[in-house]
Amino acid sequence: MELNSEKDQPIRRRSFLNYFLGLSIGTFGGSAAYAFAKYLFPPAAIGAESGSETVRVMLAELPIGGSKIVRYKGEPTVVIRVSEKQVHALSAVCTHLGCIVKWDGSKRLLVCPCHAATFDVNGNVTAGPAPKPLASYHTKITPDEVIIGEA
Repeated sequence: MELNSEKDQPIRRRSFLNYFLGLSIGTFGGSAAYAFAKYLFPPAAIGAESGSETVRVMLAELPIGGSKIVRYKGEPTVVIRVSEKQVHALSAVCTHLGCIVKWDGSKRLLVCPCHAATFDVNGNVTAGPAPKPLASYHTKITPDEVIIGEA
């Protein structure tokens, strides 16, 4: 039996390195293209059409000074109970790079864990690199619950 056929030849080192390099470049290029496409064409918001969706949060789940993250119009939304009759609903997505902000009840601030941007209870930027305030949503308080999105 002869070992001269192309099928029987062991893979050469240079051929292997060329194959591996091509595979690596292709993988990296594909990943970069996917990320770029996601940036250019963000997914549509999940949920009902604008203005037609409401979210209900039971007041028993929301102590004074406390907060809760819910989904409103497909986006994370932080609901903050400031006092007995005052509740704010704000986008929980930082306007700097899109990280999810967290409520710090002791400081009465929303804090972005990524780059330390802070927002007051109304969503206004108080410190950090965030370029604009958080989106604010209408709330209505009933005896038992908070309704977000109802005018």
